[in-house]
Amino acid sequence: MMDEQMAIINEVGIGIRDVGEPVLWFSVNLLGGRGALQVFDWRQAAEIIKAYSLYEVHSLSGKPCRVEVGDGMMKYIGPVLV
Repeated sequence: MMDEQMAIINEVGIGIRDVGEPVLWFSVNLLGGRGALQVFDWRQAAEIIKAYSLYEVHSLSGKPCRVEVGDGMMKYIGPVLV
């Protein structure tokens, strides 16, 4: 069962990595310290950039987000809604 929690975005990057096409990536870290790398294609990256109204993508670092956690996995699901 997946549980929704708050995490912090860190280590933001854009590049080819090992997937052979441009991607956005960042780590998400729970307040308890656990973390996971998240990788997004350009369509998903555009949605994230719009959701946070970013001028520059590296300003994502330190922003809060929502993640699903469970079964040894952690998945970004969106910004924290206030």
